[in-house]
Amino acid sequence: MRTSLTTLGCAAEAGSGRLFIYGPFAQRGQALTEGNAKFDETLKGRGLGWSLREVEWVTELAVAAGLEEVAVCEMPANN
Repeated sequence: MRTSLTTLGCAAEAGSGRLFIYGPFAQRGQALTEGNAKFDETLKGRGLGWSLREVEWVTELAVAAGLEEVAVCEMPANN
């Protein structure tokens, strides 16, 4: 996930499709849950620049690619 999330699914199939992104995300200004904090530390420990990304960052990339945020859905813990 450098700066594109594979350019957001090639801008969701050049405007004709939908893009769904699943995963744990951080939210700006909010503490991570214990489980997500542990997962984030595991990712960071791999030394490849990996970590949980902020959902706001993903939204900013999407908007810059011409996509529109329709919904962010909370998922149950440990799903």
